[in-house]
Parts: sequence; structure tokens; C-alpha cells
Amino acid sequence: MFRPASADIPVVDGSQKQNQRGITLRCQSGGPDTVNGRPTVRWDATAPDGGHGSLWYDQNLSFIVKILRTSKGGVQSGYELQNIKEGTQPQKLFEFPAGYRQFTLTRLVDVLMGLGQMAVANGDS
Repeated sequence: MFRPASADIPVVDGSQKQNQRGITLRCQSGGPDTVNGRPTVRWDATAPDGGHGSLWYDQNLSFIVKILRTSKGGVQSGYELQNIKEGTQPQKLFEFPAGYRQFTLTRLVDVLMGLGQMAVANGDS
């Protein structure tokens, strides 16, 4: 899942990534809509192969709260966030449990390039 950088066209970042894989999406605004009582903007996308879908972007959250898609073969999939409650989260939720440590993308790349190693059983690397 990606988090759009802009409310103006929230599918742009995803479309650019799709285009890198040789898929071209045509996107257009479906206008204002409501999902679970929250104001959203719907965006509709179609692919040349016949696949299509829609996403609902909540501008207050800067997040996509619903996606529905249908593949060229007619398979339907998607997700919808429900019971959204805005508010602060306890800091404890973001603390690492004892014996764990942060594993960054940079560290992963180093491991994959042979410049580092994964942590051993006792937590040291």
C-alpha cells in the first residue's frame, strides 16, 4: 500500500510505479463521495487490458480508505478501512520489545549486497 503525496491526484505515484512495469493506467476523478461517514474523493482507473477499479481518498487523513478493483479476467478484490478513530497513539506502541532492534532499509540493502549480515540468535550482528 502506498500513501499518496497529493490529494489532487492520489494515484499519480502508483501510476508512475505501474508505468515502470509497463502498465498504463488512465485515471480520472469520480468526485466527492462518503465512505463510512467520512468525506472522500473517489478516483477511477482503467487499464488497456480491461482491468478497472476505484479508490476513495480521505483528504483529512491523507490516506486511501477504500479500494475496489476488477482484473481483466473479472476477479474482484479490494479493501475498506472501517471504524476509523483519529487521535494520538501511546508512545509504547512504537517501542521495540526487549531483544529486538530496528532493521532499516539501508541495513537490508547492505545485507543483500554482502556488506553486512543479519542478526544472529542473541541479537548481535
